[in-house]
Amino acid sequence: LFGQAPGDGASDAGRRSESVGSRASAEDAAELDPTGIDSAMDILKRLRFWADVEAGMALAGLAASVLQHQMNWAASTAVGVTGIYCDPDASPGCDPRDQAAFWPPAAPSFSSEAVRVVGSVLTAGAIGACLAYYQALLRSKMAKNLVPPSATLLGSSLGLPVLLECLCLLAHPFPFITSLGLPDPGLYLALVLIPLLRCAIMLRVVRFHSPLNSSNGRFIGALTNVEFDGSFILKTVLKERPVSVLLLTLGGLVLASSFAIHVIESVE
Repeated sequence: LFGQAPGDGASDAGRRSESVGSRASAEDAAELDPTGIDSAMDILKRLRFWADVEAGMALAGLAASVLQHQMNWAASTAVGVTGIYCDPDASPGCDPRDQAAFWPPAAPSFSSEAVRVVGSVLTAGAIGACLAYYQALLRSKMAKNLVPPSATLLGSSLGLPVLLECLCLLAHPFPFITSLGLPDPGLYLALVLIPLLRCAIMLRVVRFHSPLNSSNGRFIGALTNVEFDGSFILKTVLKERPVSVLLLTLGGLVLASSFAIHVIESVE
């Protein structure tokens, strides 16, 4: 009564062989999969991490660019040391703009060159983080089947954006730029002012730190079949905190434009 039915042993053996075969096929598929696609949350965490690293290094490099200019300006003009544009005993024709101009600059000091070296190191780190971010973004597109598994970063639709962003990050006052004896300050102006565009990377940081990009937010997006892209998240942040966003934006624009005018007037 309690014996095994004639076909039970064969069926159990068949089920065991099927389970072993399914595990083996899954392992073979994982070995043959060239993409190594991770889960959506793992890719999101990687994107957030590299966006934070790039923003931190890029803004630190911007601070180094501003600092080296102020050090050059202070060392090459009397205004940078005394704060007085025209001495009270000077002639009535003293032009404050001439007193503030420092081009051609004085001989570079060790401290200003050290600041430029630090800025170059930070710039190299920001470019590396930028490449890592776009590589993670490419893997995200692979996970969504938007690009083939064999796609490369430069060969995909991300090639042009990553090249433009790396070129923008590459522009910075490199070491010994003031020792080249440039007759025209145009190159120096460009390399000092272009790094101001790095502030736009903060939009990416705001996007990836939004609650809409958390596990709960992505779950809601999956239920409603709505994709939370960058423009949607920025509109949401602006709607939730309009005063903070406007004050930070206006404050950043005022600081950036003030520094740009100061740099332009100091080399003319």
